[in-house]
Order: sequence, then structure tokens, then C-alpha cells
Amino acid sequence: MSGFNIAEEGHLGFLTLNALDLNTAGHAGTVINMENYSHISYIIRMGATVRAASVITVESCSAMGGGGTNTAIPFAYYCTAIANTSALGDVLGAKVAVTTAATGVVPATGTDNIMFVIELEANQLLSGHVGFRLVIADPAQAALGDVLFIQSGARYKSPSSVTTIA
Repeated sequence: MSGFNIAEEGHLGFLTLNALDLNTAGHAGTVINMENYSHISYIIRMGATVRAASVITVESCSAMGGGGTNTAIPFAYYCTAIANTSALGDVLGAKVAVTTAATGVVPATGTDNIMFVIELEANQLLSGHVGFRLVIADPAQAALGDVLFIQSGARYKSPSSVTTIA
């Protein structure tokens, strides 16, 4: 059998960022513990038109629960683009080169239903760090979105995985 059974070989969750109005403040997601997983996929969906530029960055974090050191790291991502999006929005473009930590991803303004997929390996964490955190800066204009994460490469496979967020 091939494939990936999320319920038994991975972990799935929504961040506290789900169904959020990005125009209320900057949003720093919960730290996702990578101790028992080798990979994480962040799926970011911006459903309503982004009317001003926001910035999406990823941080390597030394502690759960918001304390410790949180350092922006470079990452690569995939994105739906107008030219390659089907009517259902299910077609991702080619992998976009690794961004600089400071620049992050800047969603296009005036575009509905943008989806980003950020793929990270646990070995991208800085030495001594325990997890990743997704940060979305306040665009200062109306924009709605949500974030889902999927962890894979479980060290201990089980249909009932324990939480990985603080």
C-alpha cells in the first residue's frame, strides 16, 4: 500500500489563526512541536481579497507557549497563481525559491482565493529549538484567511496522536 494516512501516520490541526480577519493585528501562530515528526506542511488560504500587502514568515522557536527565542528562518513555498489556478483553486505553481527570513512571502493584493503551501523539515530548526511558528503581519486592510498544518514522518504512529501545540 502506498500513500499517506494522516490520521495514523501524521498529525493535523488548525492554528489559532483559522477564520481570522488579518486586519485586526499581526498574527503569530502557536508554536508547533516537531519532537515526534520530521516534516510539517502549512496550508495558508486567503479567501477574501487581500487589499494591502501582508508578510508571511516562519520562525524557529526555542520554547513552546510563546516564550524563548523566536528567529525568522528562510523557507521555500508553493502558491496558486492566477495563470495556473483551476476553477476550484486546486493547482499549485512551481516551488518558489527560498525566501530570505526578513522578506518572507508577500501575498498579491487584489486577488481572491490565494493558497500557499509551506513545506518544512525538522532539520531546518535552529540548534536547540523545538518547533516552528507561522507569523502573518497585519496588512492594515481587509483580508480573511485560515491556516491548517499537517505533520508527517511520525516517530510513533498511532490513530490517536497527542497534541503538538502549546
